[in-house]
Amino acid sequence: MLTWFRRRTANFETESRIAEEALNRGDFEQASIAYENIAKKWPNVAFVRSRRGRALMELGRQDEAIGEFEQALELDPSEPEALFNRGIIAQRSGAESEARSFFERAFASRYPHPEAGLKLAAAAVAEGSPATALELYRRVLDIDPTIAEAQYGYGEAAMLLGRDRDALHAFQRAAVIRPVLAEATAIFERLFQTSVQRRPRSARPLICIPIVAAYYQNWLGGQTYLINFVRIMSAVPKGQRPRFIVVVHCDEQERMHSVLDAISGNDAVIGITDSKGELILSKPVLERMKRHRNKSASLTRFVLEDLMTMVDWTFPLLYPLWRVPALPGPLFWIPDLQHRFWPSFFSAEEVAGRDRDMKALAARAAPIIFSSLSAQRDFGDHFQNQRCRTHVWRFVSSPTHDSQGADDRYQALDLPARFYYTPNQYWRHKDHTTLFRALRRILDQGHDVTFVCTGTDLQTATDEYSRELLLLIETLSLGRHLRLLGVLPRSDQIEVMRHSCAIIQPSLFEGWSTVVEDARAIGRPIIASDIPVHREQLGENATYFAPHDPKSLAAAVTALDSTLLPGPAPEQEAAALANLKQRTEASAQQFLAILKHEAALRA
Repeated sequence: MLTWFRRRTANFETESRIAEEALNRGDFEQASIAYENIAKKWPNVAFVRSRRGRALMELGRQDEAIGEFEQALELDPSEPEALFNRGIIAQRSGAESEARSFFERAFASRYPHPEAGLKLAAAAVAEGSPATALELYRRVLDIDPTIAEAQYGYGEAAMLLGRDRDALHAFQRAAVIRPVLAEATAIFERLFQTSVQRRPRSARPLICIPIVAAYYQNWLGGQTYLINFVRIMSAVPKGQRPRFIVVVHCDEQERMHSVLDAISGNDAVIGITDSKGELILSKPVLERMKRHRNKSASLTRFVLEDLMTMVDWTFPLLYPLWRVPALPGPLFWIPDLQHRFWPSFFSAEEVAGRDRDMKALAARAAPIIFSSLSAQRDFGDHFQNQRCRTHVWRFVSSPTHDSQGADDRYQALDLPARFYYTPNQYWRHKDHTTLFRALRRILDQGHDVTFVCTGTDLQTATDEYSRELLLLIETLSLGRHLRLLGVLPRSDQIEVMRHSCAIIQPSLFEGWSTVVEDARAIGRPIIASDIPVHREQLGENATYFAPHDPKSLAAAVTALDSTLLPGPAPEQEAAALANLKQRTEASAQQFLAILKHEAALRA
């Protein structure tokens, strides 16, 4: 998708490459400065103004960004990057008609903007104009045939027009570009050949939990979400407690071993099977259910022929399983709309694909579950023509404390007596750059402070962002004041949290922060970025700092440092545990209320 960009920047390749690298790694301030310097040397190049506007837009300086885009359009009224980003700004403000006009102009320019074409095509599908969408997807593919989302979109539009052979070929092309998407949409169709239309049970419903390891294996927050969901619902009194059957993609059990172990230990889970119906784990209740149905066949045959027809609900349904048509009682889950607020953290085709599928999901009479009011509001703001039914279910964390050998394992980490802890993966929106820059500021002010991080092993990671973080750490000379522990078992991670002075959560975007819930569950102080979902989650029970602002974070830490004591703190933990019990019960009842509401609609 960047060939059209590279072609237009060839005349000033060196400086533009430096500016573009800054933009791609999320250093928007540096990118803004670099493009401003280029604009002074090449004042009549519209594209430079567009890219500076993009950097300013990511910094939240919207008025300045619009000024840059307008300057670009004065130089070249058909500048596609400026037109596209003006459309994004209009779309974010709810001005859909204005946004469409900008997208149309961007796609009609002499260098058609492919992302603008994807947005127009997605809108056409949602509005019931598959023929228009098909033509738009075809034009996007003429620009770049390797855009997987365009191939999928073409296939969906062709299918709606009854052109099954064209649709099949498009899906096959998409599968070559991105195999996991096609694979994930098909694996569960083997188990559920037809939708279950009967009214679900009001007591002890059977819930299928589908797990596609490709989407969970590197997403620790998603893994914890599944574990917390089962633990929360297992706290429901037995007469109301749902039963769970877990279905994991064939040949992926090993990659999800720790998650499956944690889930299987809950009484509510009656069995774990792969997507061929082969049992990985069964409990005595499965045998009792088989006998009750007077079945003499094997348990595997019972699971395939009977149990799957008894499923009342399927949850959580993550993208791309939204496309599977026959899952019983589908409850869709959208964690957040991060791609709308920080599109630079995603590939262009992924942004367009999420937009298209969310818009199509909004147009269906289907239930969608969000983890926060903040995420629900974001969805309503961006997808206003809705037939879907939206619900909010807030999970709580139930961290387990493994006392056996915990102290020895903690001591082996060789951490100082006082430290601040950030247990986030190294993803751009988690904003470790602000964390590390804040630490440098604190050290420069003469404070002896240590930050501890867990996540993937930066030393062995090969992705671009991890390399950027390693370079930043070296540049800032953080030395022993920054401890990177890699991935720890969850019980060890909780032990580190217990010993910390406070938890720092610098994230720029969350659906409902697992880190925050973990800290609440054990009563540790929290220093959090001031974003809407953190306010919803914590209220006044946190110290806040301005997002993406190292100076603000440094000030928050130094203001608190003399008042905070390292843990563990038994009294605070006991109080947090008592509060957690009440919050867990409330969370479980909130989810049961959603099931009750949806069951009434299926009566």
